[in-house]
Amino acid sequence: MPYLLRGIIVTLDLTCLGLGGGLLIGVVLAAMQLSRFALLAGFGRTYVAIFRGTPLILQLVFAYDALPLLGLKLTPLMAGGLALAANEAPFIAEISGGRTA
Repeated sequence: MPYLLRGIIVTLDLTCLGLGGGLLIGVVLAAMQLSRFALLAGFGRTYVAIFRGTPLILQLVFAYDALPLLGLKLTPLMAGGLALAANEAPFIAEISGGRTA
């Protein structure tokens, strides 16, 4: 039973990290897409196109395995939260910005 309770806590932690981070990044992306500055709008659209087009498992593997090779060492929980936030953000940006895919 303690093992299952620990799993529930980890799941809730990942949910909070993914949704909270995705909300923050998504709102920023929506503002960037609606910006009158072409560079910001282009960056926002590119991010949305890339992260909506790649599978979540690829983003998870990248966050956990590739980021340490680039010098960013994260705990498994933080890597998972980062990948979930990066995956959720484009969808929130599309909803917040009022655009359709």
